[in-house]
Amino acid sequence: MKLKTLMVLLICLVSVPGIFAQSATGRLVGTVSGPDGVLPNANIVVTDNQTKQARNITSNGEGGFSLPQLNVGTYTVTITVTGFKTFTANDLKIDVGKEYALNPTLEVGGIQETVTVTAGSDIVNSTNAELSNTVNETQLLGLPINGRDPTSLIQLQPGVTQGGQIDGLRTSAQNITRDGINVQDNFIRTGDFNPDRPRIDDVSEFTVATQNANASVGSGGSSQVQYVTPRGGASFHGALFEYNQNAALASNDFFPFNQNQFGGKVSGPIILPHFGEGGPIFSHRKRAFFFYEYEGLRLPQTVSTTRTILTPLARQGIFTYVGDNGVLRHDNILTNQGLSINPVISSRILAGMPTTGNNNQVGDGLNTTGYTFSQRADVKLNASTTRVDYDVNQRHSINFVWKRATDNFLRPDTDSGGFNTIPFGFQDSLTNTFVGAYNWAVSSKLNIAEVIRRATRSSAVEDCPLTSLSGFPVIPTDLTL
Repeated sequence: MKLKTLMVLLICLVSVPGIFAQSATGRLVGTVSGPDGVLPNANIVVTDNQTKQARNITSNGEGGFSLPQLNVGTYTVTITVTGFKTFTANDLKIDVGKEYALNPTLEVGGIQETVTVTAGSDIVNSTNAELSNTVNETQLLGLPINGRDPTSLIQLQPGVTQGGQIDGLRTSAQNITRDGINVQDNFIRTGDFNPDRPRIDDVSEFTVATQNANASVGSGGSSQVQYVTPRGGASFHGALFEYNQNAALASNDFFPFNQNQFGGKVSGPIILPHFGEGGPIFSHRKRAFFFYEYEGLRLPQTVSTTRTILTPLARQGIFTYVGDNGVLRHDNILTNQGLSINPVISSRILAGMPTTGNNNQVGDGLNTTGYTFSQRADVKLNASTTRVDYDVNQRHSINFVWKRATDNFLRPDTDSGGFNTIPFGFQDSLTNTFVGAYNWAVSSKLNIAEVIRRATRSSAVEDCPLTSLSGFPVIPTDLTL
């Protein structure tokens, strides 16, 4: 009866559209053997070195075992079988989107005797035909990365061009995920554009699959980039940073520049107040962990803008031209018609226009000339990432990720006619991304690894105010000269 109930539940879960997503974890597989062949019913304990949580499984009748949905990190694997020495593999590294093949051969002896090896990373992929490489946390924090953007390291992978193409595929064919959820824009599908904007402190590691990517990672062909958010552990860790690039410290000041990036991160066990008589005031949940990261960017900058303006005579309605005899002539086209400049035009357009130009490379030199000035193009970003993990027990675990980002850009590229140092155009945006996952291991031999992984993403963008095609504020059409 229980088996029938379980099967019905699984069918219902599969039937729900969009309930499953791509994985953000790794897998441990292998076969336990002895001198005379495979060893069934071997007891395997996999301990997370970061959280100290352990999971127990047993090998099947052929000595094989599989433990999916292991979080990214290092593990200690202990294998025991009566009549054989205990086998221990330390620092076994699980990478996002990869399988680690561990195939130990146990030695005959007492179970109290131990054979210990340092497993490290699985360098050679022996489980499938996928070609991939993982950029780990040590590389992210140790390599010099301009702008603290880890996506620049993708171009260092084999088969990747400087333009972001992987093995000759179009950048639109790439599939970029964070924590198993696609984070690409639905319309702008170029490889170097990622609205998620990963940062080196909010990425634990990422894997780039260049060929024969596993079908479980979803759409996008063989080009797959999988980011994973860091998680907390049994001990507290934190860091603060401040990066400043300033032209005042450069060899010259040809290009004024002052970029400031700052922030920090903290992780560890969740500490909760104790609401009971006796005992400590605060207690921590040994199975609940958190990670929080914040990063801010302040980039005050300017861009050179050139406008075409009227000469002083043209501002008065005097048209200058060269006659047939080559003589420069002037004609007041308004006075000749008994007209004058409308006060509204004078106050709303001519008053804001510079009276003299400074760039003779623009305009006809008779009635129009050029005016070059600097406009602000400031960039202000604030982003934070929060992750909470809770291991309910060995069979059930949940995690939740919330990423929030606010952007503010001054957009001189949208201001095609104004003369203010602060452009008319600007863009504000707020993006929230929520990811939740629930894992369930039915028994020591049956793992319904990731039952649910759902995500939602919202974004609000406020663009520049209304302007006319010329870039000036819109003027009512019933005004005349």
